[in-house]
Amino acid sequence: MTLKAIFIIIVFLPIIFLNKVYLKNNKRYYNIIFLLLIICLNFSLKMNYSQYVLDDEQYLYIPAFLFLAIIIHIATINIKSKKITLDNVFIFILLTSFIIGFINNEINNKVKFWSMTCMYGTIFMIGLIYKNIEGYYYERITNLFTNLAIYNGLLGIAQFITNKKLLIGFFNDNIYYMQGGENVKRIVGIAATNNAGGNLGAILFSVVFFNYMKKKNTKNFIALASTSIFSVLTLTRIGYLAICVELVIYFLLTKWESLGKIIKKFSLVILLGICIAGILVVFGDQLKFILFEQRGSTVNSRGDQFIFVFNNIVKNNLFWMGIGAGQYKYYVYYYFGYTDIDIHSQYINLLVENGWIICSIFLVFNIYLFVTAIKKCDDKLQKAFVIALFTGNFICMNFNPNQEYMVNNWLYYLLIYCFVYKENNGNDILNFRNNAIIRR
Repeated sequence: MTLKAIFIIIVFLPIIFLNKVYLKNNKRYYNIIFLLLIICLNFSLKMNYSQYVLDDEQYLYIPAFLFLAIIIHIATINIKSKKITLDNVFIFILLTSFIIGFINNEINNKVKFWSMTCMYGTIFMIGLIYKNIEGYYYERITNLFTNLAIYNGLLGIAQFITNKKLLIGFFNDNIYYMQGGENVKRIVGIAATNNAGGNLGAILFSVVFFNYMKKKNTKNFIALASTSIFSVLTLTRIGYLAICVELVIYFLLTKWESLGKIIKKFSLVILLGICIAGILVVFGDQLKFILFEQRGSTVNSRGDQFIFVFNNIVKNNLFWMGIGAGQYKYYVYYYFGYTDIDIHSQYINLLVENGWIICSIFLVFNIYLFVTAIKKCDDKLQKAFVIALFTGNFICMNFNPNQEYMVNNWLYYLLIYCFVYKENNGNDILNFRNNAIIRR
């Protein structure tokens, strides 16, 4: 028996025991705690497979999150969960297209292929796990993200102070990023890379702001403050844009019921505008240097990359086919003779690597989750959260290589699925308690 197999047995099999003996019915939401804990650790198991790609030896790693998600699904599967829903069908088709490409020998970079398969496979497992959780009160899950946000914020501050990532596997790696000949200091949090950290900040901001609006206590304020600081220190401009859009959504969709609330809202906007104007007057030149000169401008490079893939790859592919999951960098190196970065859009990446049909299916899948989640909302604040979460994530995933950011994908789908399967009768807590009493 290999060391990895022993590790899985020792760490993960007790979860099966807990689910069968202790975590029944209304306690099954505890499984989300296990998933969030493994996300905080953010480690993967190194497999006995390596491959030389682009003159570099790459090793295959399988995220521990995937192992845990599969085990939780096996431990909690029930008759209700056997019902097939559209979201299951969409992701199953996407994963099937990956495997067909592999069977047809279209995959050269196998390490990257399995990484992509694991990423989308975990999304599939998250949907199945939520289907197995019955009668949970959604707030018990969204509140867990407050703890995760505080941990991530404090980790980010510690990274900024120590100049190290402080993460399993690359604890002593520095957080400096070379851009245009400049070493730029950018924290990463649990996401492990800087742009991923910016995307992560936008996702966490949507939920911690929601929790704070719902209950203005010390814990929620600390989560909001630490996430805001974390997001600023990532120096990810797309993340800043996503957070600003999320705030606008909350502003437009909540608290217009009375004249007093309207006056309070506009007073806050005016105060915020004055503060921002003051910051720009005093620190404008420094901010411009940090965010655009030292940090470097990538808007044009993204545009050039998108034009290149459409003119040279997409238009030459069949309607239903791409170049193969995870194959972009390999493909442009061997067919066009240069080394490119990952495609800075999750949707365009799917379009290039898997074709129009699969890209469209993934878009419909996300719209389906969004619409279903909106239908389960009981008030304007919940709707504002779902819209802000979806919009913020949509912005980030289309201007950064979000297909590479597993932590962000896990957290986004853990949040959106929380509302897809939440109770929907206007009185969640009463229904939750009644279900718990009946099951006893």
